[in-house]
Amino acid sequence: MKRIGLRLVAAFSTFILGIGIASIWACFRSHPHSDTQVPSRSLGPPSKPLQSMPLPSPDSIRHIDFDNFKYPRTADLRTPGGEKSFTLKGGGFEETKSNVGMYMGDVVYGDITGDGLEEAMVSLGVASGGSAIPNCVYIYTLEGNRLKLLWAFTTGDRADGGLRRIYSQNGDLYIELYGNGTRIGGELYGTEPVAACCAKSITRTRYSWSGKRFKQEGESEILTNSAGNSSYVGTDP
Repeated sequence: MKRIGLRLVAAFSTFILGIGIASIWACFRSHPHSDTQVPSRSLGPPSKPLQSMPLPSPDSIRHIDFDNFKYPRTADLRTPGGEKSFTLKGGGFEETKSNVGMYMGDVVYGDITGDGLEEAMVSLGVASGGSAIPNCVYIYTLEGNRLKLLWAFTTGDRADGGLRRIYSQNGDLYIELYGNGTRIGGELYGTEPVAACCAKSITRTRYSWSGKRFKQEGESEILTNSAGNSSYVGTDP
């Protein structure tokens, strides 16, 4: 009897084991090995998170594409019957009816209104069709998530009031022009008898934001131009 019992137990165990193996094989066939599966999309490169994209916010003026942007014409660039604006595309613009064109020069960022947020100071070169190389400067801020133009002006040409540098310092705006006593809204040309390439003087003027406009603070500084040229030098004070 004991042997018969052992045989029955062995037969039953073999039966159960067979059922288990068959179930595993069926499951394996219905779910192929991962080597043959199409990779899941979740395994690919993750999508760019929304929070890293340029979103409208009070501190996102650096996300504005000023190389592809519509600018108003300054008063001294307007011609009778001409358009009141122009659009840069890829950093450039050229009028079809004249030789005048515009091209991106530089964009400088800094707080020049004293609110702790950055403004954009955009300088464009003017291709006048002649030898003159003046600049147009546009100063923009973000107000209520909308871009607002604070000031637009045209500088002179190289040694005759040409733009040397524009920058922010302690919440104020500084503009440096070549020439002796040159300033926006004042004299730009003929302040010293030199060639256009080789200014002797630099005039630095400080402006503060009144809430409606930029106003000059104190007298302009007249500096010696030790470099002896009339080149744009960038943003470093």
